[in-house]
Amino acid sequence: MKTITKSILLLMVLTLTSCEDKNQDLIDKYFFASETNTGSNQPSIKVGDSYQGGKLAYIFQSGDNGFTDGTVHGIIAANSDLSTTYTWYNGTNLTTNATLTFIGSASDNSYQIYEQQGTGNYAASMCLSYESGGYSDWFLPTINELQILYNNRTVIGGFIPYSYWSSTEVANNTANGIHFGTGTTYGYNKNGKASIRPIRYF
Repeated sequence: MKTITKSILLLMVLTLTSCEDKNQDLIDKYFFASETNTGSNQPSIKVGDSYQGGKLAYIFQSGDNGFTDGTVHGIIAANSDLSTTYTWYNGTNLTTNATLTFIGSASDNSYQIYEQQGTGNYAASMCLSYESGGYSDWFLPTINELQILYNNRTVIGGFIPYSYWSSTEVANNTANGIHFGTGTTYGYNKNGKASIRPIRYF
């Protein structure tokens, strides 16, 4: 009887030890896989994918403002243009000093424009007040970012062969835009109306 009891106890210990080893193996495999398969937890996404309120338009590269080595960040374009066209200015030509052109600086330009021109129904203000997919941090793209939208217009979708505003100011009465029918960059009069496509960063 004692021999049987000891055998049962030994079997229970071996079974528990075996289960613990298997569970530890599963835990090790899980964490090992999560580290090696995702590297730095980068999302598996590509330009044109629906993502965080719009369409992925661009993934930051080394040298871009907003690039972080080992993680994925970039630009998301709204799914569509705003419903109508808008002027760049808020009724008066003035110098806003929103002259940044590079990728990742739409937020700086847009807030600079808004600070100088105030609330109104004009391009930068409409982008700042835009909301989509639960996100409210949208901006008017810089001229370099607008060029990216043009280059990737087919996979992003929804663009028309018309002029689009950027947030990059040229002079007191002009700002940069791109005609999406020809791909030509212009210095448009700020009182002219053009389409706008908000962007945000992730």
